[in-house]
Amino acid sequence: MAEKWGDEIRVVKVDTDEEPALSSMLQINGLPTIMFVNADKTQPAQRVEGLLPAETLNDIIGGMLTGAGGSTPE
Repeated sequence: MAEKWGDEIRVVKVDTDEEPALSSMLQINGLPTIMFVNADKTQPAQRVEGLLPAETLNDIIGGMLTGAGGSTPE
């Protein structure tokens, strides 16, 4: 996703074994857990657990960037 969306998004990976306090605070119980945090702080974060197809990830990211139903970059 980072390669596809470039500077439009920031991808951060957290090792739950190395960051148990953060994992507990974010209530990460299953892996993978993906949290989508919008730059617009008035928008709630979205959270999903488990593997998602790339198309679904693109739809979520596109929706957050456009504020609508989502789109994928060309």
